[in-house]
Amino acid sequence: MNFRHLFDLYRNYEPFDRDALGVTEIDTQMHSEVETLVKQATGRKPKNLNKVEEILGAEKVKEINDKFSAMLKPRLEKRKANKKRAEAILESYAQIYEPQVSVELHKLSHSSGGDYHTQGYGCNKYAKGSLEEARLMLEMTGFKPEVREIPDPSGVDRWGICYYDYELWAYIDPFNYWILNHKHIGFTEMDYAVICWRNGVNPKVLFPFMDDDVFDRSMTLFRDSNYVVQLILPEERAAGIISAATPDPISEPPFPVQCPEPLAEPTPIFSENVVQLELFAI
Repeated sequence: MNFRHLFDLYRNYEPFDRDALGVTEIDTQMHSEVETLVKQATGRKPKNLNKVEEILGAEKVKEINDKFSAMLKPRLEKRKANKKRAEAILESYAQIYEPQVSVELHKLSHSSGGDYHTQGYGCNKYAKGSLEEARLMLEMTGFKPEVREIPDPSGVDRWGICYYDYELWAYIDPFNYWILNHKHIGFTEMDYAVICWRNGVNPKVLFPFMDDDVFDRSMTLFRDSNYVVQLILPEERAAGIISAATPDPISEPPFPVQCPEPLAEPTPIFSENVVQLELFAI
């Protein structure tokens, strides 16, 4: 199975796709049936459907809606199941695959000051800060990230505050980045809070559901110069946890700079005869 191709299909696959679900076809059938019923009830073809409930009654309208919703629901459920199925296959693959460093930079995510407009003049600081966890994780795993500020503002509010956009780039392509993010690598909630404070942003703005005790303790820890955040790696790499105290240079990142495609395929979680395209058939 070509997992990179499967990832591309997975990433671009939207369960609620009107064309794939045949929404237009179902709408046409429903409108045709409603027009027929209205004509039978009034003796004339309706000019519009604004008074359908008044003519046919609420119970009949609900019956019609339920009928056509029942036609759409199994198609939508199948498409949702398809995406989950593909994700499960990719998830199993992520556990045995070593993310590879790319020879060129790739844009992985972005953030805009407009997303944090409630922070007033601090909106751009929060936009940039929202990328810091991912940036630090990529740095500590050897993918040499950088956060770029787009020179021209993407918007201006009524008080004259300019919204700037920020992009996260690194030497890793989207496929390998997805794999990296699904290898259960990351920071504890406490370390995430400390990272936020050290970048001048309130962690509860970015993560409102943070535990109050963690929030309170983090305000003390981030001022402690001896406290270093740690990247939590999978169990098989537990002995090689890298500290943020000396993130650069990294002599031996946890993932090799050059890694060939694995020879072994992951243990299939579905039958061997599953064809990739069947995963995305309606």
